[in-house]
Amino acid sequence: MPDSHPARAGAPTPGRFVITQAPAGQAEAVLMLLPELLSAESVPKAWWVAHLAGRPEALVAAAAFVPRLQDSEAPAFPCLVRVLPAYRRLGLGRTLVSRLAEDAARWDVEALASWEAHQGAEAAFLQATGFIPYLAIHQFVGDMARALPLC
Repeated sequence: MPDSHPARAGAPTPGRFVITQAPAGQAEAVLMLLPELLSAESVPKAWWVAHLAGRPEALVAAAAFVPRLQDSEAPAFPCLVRVLPAYRRLGLGRTLVSRLAEDAARWDVEALASWEAHQGAEAAFLQATGFIPYLAIHQFVGDMARALPLC
């Protein structure tokens, strides 16, 4: 019997989802999925979305890159990809990353960068789609009751 599980087949189930560039009228819905874009230094030229077939208002995933090269030794466009938890492992995220990579190539940019967590499901997804760890940033939190006497 053939393996028909969408996550293992590598593509979203045909007919169940539609992956397309979002029309301008969906900007608010995209920003609900990708709120980090509200503080981006420049606005994406296009957003990719996945929605339930026949229901374009029912977004289940979104992706975009910010057309601004990061200042680093590895120039890349920062990108975001988010799939609602109930729709993960269906190939939607992988397809959205492919669309972003195709768009970035049209800008003559050879890489995309993501600032997702360096471990866990997000990191595993990025590595499965070809991203490699480049830079780790650690956040430190101080217990004010213990830190203040030391200052």
